[in-house]
Amino acid sequence: MKLKTDEFLKNMIPESGIPQKKSRIGAWLKLALAIPKGKAIALTKAEIEVDPSSVQGAIIRYKRLGLLPPDYYVTSRVIDGVKTVYIVHGETEKE
Repeated sequence: MKLKTDEFLKNMIPESGIPQKKSRIGAWLKLALAIPKGKAIALTKAEIEVDPSSVQGAIIRYKRLGLLPPDYYVTSRVIDGVKTVYIVHGETEKE
């Protein structure tokens, strides 16, 4: 198969025209660190506009990287078809 370079060159777009993936990774870390010891925050998709599993994964990664202390953990529940993720700053460490 021979590539037709001229056809591809007609479809060039500027770098700024490439869709970017939304990243709120830093925001989740900042939010988690703001939770007082012994408290939790509940997040649903309607509130955060992303899949709650993404937040759950981010918190787990932060713990692995040592960005969050071991007394933080994340759990989730589905109630009436709505997934809620809880970011917890526990009183004690939890695996």
